[in-house]
Amino acid sequence: MSISIYKSYNIHEIAEMVHRTMRLATQSGREAIAQHPIYVDFSKEGEAYVATLGQRYSSGLGEELTQLDERRDRLHANMFKVIRAFTALDLDPQKQDAAPLLAIFEQWGSVQKLSHAEETAVLRKLIEKLEPHSAQLDALNLTLAFAELVKTQRQFEELTEAKHEKYAEIHQQQTPTSLRRSMLKKLRAFCDLAETMATFDDVWRPFYAELEEALSAI
Repeated sequence: MSISIYKSYNIHEIAEMVHRTMRLATQSGREAIAQHPIYVDFSKEGEAYVATLGQRYSSGLGEELTQLDERRDRLHANMFKVIRAFTALDLDPQKQDAAPLLAIFEQWGSVQKLSHAEETAVLRKLIEKLEPHSAQLDALNLTLAFAELVKTQRQFEELTEAKHEKYAEIHQQQTPTSLRRSMLKKLRAFCDLAETMATFDDVWRPFYAELEEALSAI
């Protein structure tokens, strides 16, 4: 199966895909992959892309962004705690309502120790998975908490994008947003190479299988 690289991926999800790809490609025994010209080209741009995103987080993003990040951490942790509590109680139907929600939360676990980019990618997936479960959320009185999590996550992403662009205006530097199209192109090119090499090379074959699993989870 081919790896799908969608245009709709945001800058945080792309950064996480780049990070996972580079981590897998540089594992011991995969020197042939890490030294391939197409990977070398991809990794150079990937390192610059991730570094650019990281610079924005360490270059004064402001108290408002910090508060939003802390708020989404608390909302996620509190919802997780409430859902876990309901599954521990021998109460129907609340226990039945909580079970599918707990399975979704446990898919990723705590987000508090993740990087900003990793947490953003996880929360986007979490929200997407929770949206069809409005009845269960309502039964556990979590509708308002979920709405607040969605709102806070949206505000965090919007403010992050705005800060990136503002920083670029001041310092006349490229942003992850401006590099996004080029990074997607390089990522697609490397994934296409990996897919082709996996059809006949014993080093690339397990690498491609792991890469497909890692990227499809984002």
